This record gives sequence, C-alpha cells and structure tokens, in this order.
Amino acid sequence: MILSSADFINNDTIYLAQKLIGKYVVRKFANNTLAKYLITEVEAYHSMADKANHARFGKTNRTEVLFKTGGRWYVTLCYGVHYLLNLVTGEEGNPSAVLIRGINEVVGPGKVTKLLKVDRSFNNLEATENNNLWLEDHNFKVQNITALPRVGINYAQEYKDKLWRFKLNNNF
Repeated sequence: MILSSADFINNDTIYLAQKLIGKYVVRKFANNTLAKYLITEVEAYHSMADKANHARFGKTNRTEVLFKTGGRWYVTLCYGVHYLLNLVTGEEGNPSAVLIRGINEVVGPGKVTKLLKVDRSFNNLEATENNNLWLEDHNFKVQNITALPRVGINYAQEYKDKLWRFKLNNNF
C-alpha cells in the first residue's frame, strides 16, 4: 500500500519516526526500474524547540520546506559531501522531519541517498509515485526497535541526548 501525505500529518514526529521503521522507500529510476528498500534506521527532528533541527532559527530559503505540510522530502547537503533524505512531518508551520539513516542495503544517511540516487532535485517534492520517490507499507512485522541518541549533534545542548534515533533489530 502506498502511503500518502495524510499519513505524515501528525504533530508527534517521534511517533511517526518509529512508524517509519519497517516501511519501504521506493525509487523509480530514469530507466523505469523500481527498487524497494526496507527502512531500518531513522532520526526524528521535532519542532523549532529542538536545538538540532535545521529550522531552529526560523524559516529560511533552506528550511522553508520544513514548515510545509508533512509528506514532502527535505534533502540537504551535509558538509558539502553527502545528501541526506528527510521526510517532512506534521502540520503546516510546525517544522519537523525524520531523517532516513538506514535501509536494508546500507547504513548511513549519505549511503542511502547514493544508493537511491537522490540529490537536491528531490527537495520539496511530495513523497509520491509522480515524483519517483515514495513510501509503501507491506505489513513488515517489526519485532524490536531500539531507541538511541541522535548522531553528530553535540551542539544541541539538552536535545543531544534525546533517544530520538530508532533502529530496527529484527533477526532476518
């Protein structure tokens, strides 16, 4: 079942992040081939109060997409090297997103975008078939999720130790 934008309009990004574990990210490539990958690791960035959220300083050209209604992609370039794929969540005006950190083929957000061939051209696009990158639910049975601290956000003061990174621990 293809997930729609309505599935991501919820003010509880932490809850949505956990629900993304076990879903599939689907990519239609230029040659019309499809690839489906199980989402195995994510990180939540919840509201402007979250000191690790890119939108913590308000709306800018870069962060404008985070303030839109959930169900869009937010693609950012990390350290000028790796693209990172985030799914915007929540209602309009509540900047929140979930970073896709791992899929069944690779672990690491930069490796995810390389495998999916995702770049900034996907930024601000809805997560739909029409845009060649979307999410599906195939009723994968999630047995165990571990909550962990997020990665690389030591600057985020009281938010750096929040257990907002979620990892699938199923035995395949």
